[in-house]
Amino acid sequence: MVWAWMLVAGWLGSEHAGHGSAPAGVVRKTVAGQVDCGPNYLLPDDTARLGSHTFVILGKDGPEHIWGAHRSGTPPHNFQFIWRVRLDPDEMAFYEQVAARSSTLPAFTTIQYAETGRQLNRTFFCLHEQEQMVGRLARRDDAFAPLFPIHASLLANAQHEALFKIGENVVHGGGFELERSDVELVLHRYLPAYVDPDALRRNVAAHPELRDRLTHAPLRPDEPADTAGRPDHAHAEAVSTAADHRCPRNFKLPKQPVARTPHTFVLLGDGADGRVLAVHLYDPAPHNFQTFMWLTLDADERARVQAARAETGFVLLQTRVEGEGTVEDSAFCMSSLRTDLAAGGWSVRGTVYGGATLQPYVRGTAHGVVDLGAADVEVLVNRELASFLDPAEVVGEP
Repeated sequence: MVWAWMLVAGWLGSEHAGHGSAPAGVVRKTVAGQVDCGPNYLLPDDTARLGSHTFVILGKDGPEHIWGAHRSGTPPHNFQFIWRVRLDPDEMAFYEQVAARSSTLPAFTTIQYAETGRQLNRTFFCLHEQEQMVGRLARRDDAFAPLFPIHASLLANAQHEALFKIGENVVHGGGFELERSDVELVLHRYLPAYVDPDALRRNVAAHPELRDRLTHAPLRPDEPADTAGRPDHAHAEAVSTAADHRCPRNFKLPKQPVARTPHTFVLLGDGADGRVLAVHLYDPAPHNFQTFMWLTLDADERARVQAARAETGFVLLQTRVEGEGTVEDSAFCMSSLRTDLAAGGWSVRGTVYGGATLQPYVRGTAHGVVDLGAADVEVLVNRELASFLDPAEVVGEP
């Protein structure tokens, strides 16, 4: 394998339901005996189905590997995770052909299609088992081994921020064949609040005791409530808000005002031009945007990022600067990010942190400040996660 890539896997909007079943005659690869992915922390009456998954390719990470970030959605896709994937030279060459003709970032799905458009092979897996499947708990010849190789088809011209379709965007003539050793799990977060609002209201009505769980931040769907309620589980700093409420209201919670807030990003690999790839650490609204950006930093700022990477853990950029007894928030609306950048005058200040963990959330060690203007930011994807809302607000607003 000669190249590395950023991948984003997950929910497919209008084709969400199509990821849970396979037509007759299709090879259906699953963990033996597995029929579903179990309940979610806030939905005890609902069972998450098995799903196949789709990934957006964001870019390269050196000569032999790739990065990947899960394209999240409601159960069974309510996780944020990142893969680092290795591709063979022929796979990379095919990807480059697709990228050259695609008007948007290319994608791939764990569904293999024939030239005729007929499905040949689909790989289904549960996202709460990523550590066992491709992470630190993976073992040779275990129950997950038969899932591999994963046969994936590539997509061109996919509308990542609108109606996301699979079949009509598949590019024939090649694809990926991913062995287990080709995939490395880099980041994995459970998103318990990312559920259908009507399903949440229905479950709370049937189980009033769930109201005590609405502020919890479990690390896994089956975590006991006594630990899921610990404050260090939550990305608490993400929900601090500015005094004003200038952001557009959420379509599914129209009565709730939306404040400008600071935002947190995970800084991943570097582009060939020295820019840094930033992945938004998304949470309930107003942080419910799956956003990927290239950031242009000056030499001093790049040195701060490199120093942070020397620590074990994640490198974060948070648009907040803490001084001696002071806090300066660079708050903005993620929903209007593209238009604000295009208008000019947009600017934020943020702090780079190294050695961070995400679940439980520990921000890490500060390595200095970064100043970003509109010309320093290229937005790749800025996708609203419409159902990723504050559970307490969902239950309180019919």
